[in-house]
Amino acid sequence: MYWVSFLSFENQGEKENIHTGDEKSELMISIYGSIAQEESINMGEALAWGKRRYAERGIVNLALIPYGYKKSKNGQWEIVDEEAAIVKMIYRMFSDGMGYTRIAKELASRGIISPGGNKHWINGTIKSILTHEAYIGNYLYQKGYTKDSIEKKAAKNTGELPQYLIVDRHESIIPLKTWEDVQKLVKQKSLAYENRKKKPFEKDTLVNRTFEKKYYCAHCGEIYIHTRNIKDG
Repeated sequence: MYWVSFLSFENQGEKENIHTGDEKSELMISIYGSIAQEESINMGEALAWGKRRYAERGIVNLALIPYGYKKSKNGQWEIVDEEAAIVKMIYRMFSDGMGYTRIAKELASRGIISPGGNKHWINGTIKSILTHEAYIGNYLYQKGYTKDSIEKKAAKNTGELPQYLIVDRHESIIPLKTWEDVQKLVKQKSLAYENRKKKPFEKDTLVNRTFEKKYYCAHCGEIYIHTRNIKDG
């Protein structure tokens, strides 16, 4: 709740006989502020409810359009050939065994600008393109939602609200089989990353202690110690 205190104003709330200089007026201002806030919340919820009803019928009006598409004059999504070619390239690289980082570096080395207009690509952008259902012509509505109508705090929808999958909404860029195969690879990589654990060497005799406790970090001041690890896979 937001509390607002006014020093003075010309009419001094003539209509409601409100004067900011006395306690009763302060109370009335607080009450009116609470009512206005509640109305704002109700309006936000009503708008969200209306959008969900449209989504049930397959109608969505999106401000952000996925990379590779643009909105036509009639409001439909059209494929941007140059960007679509890059999307296909990313899927092909990933299918051939390249990871997110390597793909990002490869795109940057070729001078390809990212969806955000940057010279460098980030792993999150690569993964987002590889997992977005829009590239097979579908759209999943309400992946996220506004958690706080007043502060406009966004949150990931993990079951709090229903989601609506709109199938064949627009022309696809990636074949369904390719997309499904890529989703399996993404899951495999994610699982391998989560399960990867560090394994210390079994014997202390394998640890090189030559430079142990002789050097300090210039940034944090901590003393260097020797560690060696083996990663699964």
